[in-house]
Amino acid sequence: MNTQEPIELDNLVEQAFFVRKFVNKKLIDRQALTTVVQTSLNKRNPLQLVGFWGAMNKYNMDDNDEKTIQQLEQFNLYLSRKLPYGCCWTIILADMHALHNGYPAEHVQHYLDQIRTRLEHKAGIQTLLLKTLWKDYAVEQQIAQRADRTKSCWKQNPLSEALECQASRYSINCKTFTENAQHYYSMRKIEAEIIRILYPEAIFFSISLNKMKPLFPDLPHLYLWSLKRGTSQAPWLMKSVMEGEHEPLGSL
Repeated sequence: MNTQEPIELDNLVEQAFFVRKFVNKKLIDRQALTTVVQTSLNKRNPLQLVGFWGAMNKYNMDDNDEKTIQQLEQFNLYLSRKLPYGCCWTIILADMHALHNGYPAEHVQHYLDQIRTRLEHKAGIQTLLLKTLWKDYAVEQQIAQRADRTKSCWKQNPLSEALECQASRYSINCKTFTENAQHYYSMRKIEAEIIRILYPEAIFFSISLNKMKPLFPDLPHLYLWSLKRGTSQAPWLMKSVMEGEHEPLGSL
C-alpha cells in the first residue's frame, strides 16, 4: 500500500481483519483492533501479532499442521499488503505446556523443531521457545510464589472446573487433576503478563475458541481459523487425517 495516500482507519481495519477465510469475525472487538492499528500507523511500525503454538505427543508434523501454517502464511501475506507498514508475527512454541502435561521431551522438541523450521524458513514467521521466557523471567519461581494464593481461591475461580476437566482428559503427569489445573492456571497468568510487557502494542491471536480468554494477555484478541474457514481446533490437538477424523487430542 502507498503510505502517502490518505488512510481511512475504519475501512483499513475492515479490509484487513474482517476476512472470512482467515478470521472468526463473530469474535472481533473492532474498537480494540482499531486502537492498536492506529498506534502502528502513528509510529510507522509494522503491526505486531503474537500467539502460541502448542504440542502434545506428536513426533512429526502432519497434514493438519501444514494446512494451518499455510493459512497463517496466506494471512501474513494478505496483511502485509493491506497494512501500510506491514506486520510482524511471533509464534511462541509452547514446549513448557506440553512438558507440564507429562509428554516426552524428545517428542515435544522434535515436533516443535519441525514447526519452527516450517514457520521461519517457508512462512516467514519468527518463533520463540516458551522455555526461553521461562528462564528469562523465572516463571518456575513465580509459580511457586503464587501456589498458596491460587489454591486458597481455587473454588471461586470461574475456570477451575473447565481446567480440571481439561487436565483429566489430557494430562499424563503424576499430579492430581486439581494440582495440574492450578499449576496450569498460574503458568498461563504469568505468561500472559510477560507477553503483555514484551508486546504492549501487539494483537494476541489464537487458533482455538475463546473459552480460555481469561488466560490470554490483556491485549486485543484475534481468533483465527486453523485448517480452513470454520475450523477452530488447534492442529497439535488433532490426529492426522491419515489416521482418521480430526479428533481432538488435548489443549494448550
